[in-house]
Amino acid sequence: MLAYYLPEREGSTMRVRELNSGTDAAFELWELPKTGYLLVETKTRSIVEYSADAISPLAAYPGHDAAYLGMGEYVVELAGGNAVNALSGEARPRLESRRVNEASHELAEKVAANDQLSLTNQNGAVMMKVPPPVGTNVNFRIPSYGYITGCTVLANSTGRCGWVAATIVMRYWHARTGKLLIPTAHRSGNNIKVVARPDFADLIRNGRSESVFSGLAVADGMGYHAVVRQKINADAWYNLLSLNVDSALNAGRPVILLGSLPSAYTDDKKGNHAVVAYGKSKDGHNIVHYGYSGKSALVLNSGTVGSNTHFVLK
Repeated sequence: MLAYYLPEREGSTMRVRELNSGTDAAFELWELPKTGYLLVETKTRSIVEYSADAISPLAAYPGHDAAYLGMGEYVVELAGGNAVNALSGEARPRLESRRVNEASHELAEKVAANDQLSLTNQNGAVMMKVPPPVGTNVNFRIPSYGYITGCTVLANSTGRCGWVAATIVMRYWHARTGKLLIPTAHRSGNNIKVVARPDFADLIRNGRSESVFSGLAVADGMGYHAVVRQKINADAWYNLLSLNVDSALNAGRPVILLGSLPSAYTDDKKGNHAVVAYGKSKDGHNIVHYGYSGKSALVLNSGTVGSNTHFVLK
């Protein structure tokens, strides 16, 4: 059952397919553009299966109703009500709702008991609450984090959040290392200058599209700006979900988080957004700059992180 499409760059798409819909444990199969997939349990937003390079288990059955019934059991409904295992091609019993629901219930219990890799920042119960100020809830912050909290923030309207986050990270490394990542026309001292658009965020974006479920475009823009435009030896890349976020923070590097995040201003509201993580709270959440003035030190204690973008000077 095809649920929806998420925009990617250069005309490719990430397709999300609903499995076991309406049961105790519905799933989403995220089919990445070319190769790679994720199987997500929708209630806890937990990752059940993940591969960066394998093709989708349902790649050969576009548009077919399907169910996930356990390890290796992707069952597809064919014409006439017959069913097969999508991986082996072997016949399977029809996808009757009672049977699917029983299997889903058992899977839900296993997922809840063994959440090894989660999309959420730990607490789904407060998913829609405004992220609280960090206050004294600090475990650690990266060195010179004041270059992030004290960054001049550009206008952050729809479609610009990833690029505004990129300017904050660029300013951090510019001020921390003295490398000229901010061009003269967009710089005031070692900070960002607000200018008429196109501004620094537009410069990094340079016409690229943005999808909060792929930090690839933001990584491309940052890498191109540093290496090609500013002639500075650097590297930029992205990961799915929250993979390698903690290791980067522990190494003293900020990370851009992109995904479906709670509003910085209104409870019971969320949307696609990008923030800059630069530390950890005592209760294990990311300390983030939300990309708005006055919102530079919040605890991201809920939300769905779809991807994350890294930038480092060599």
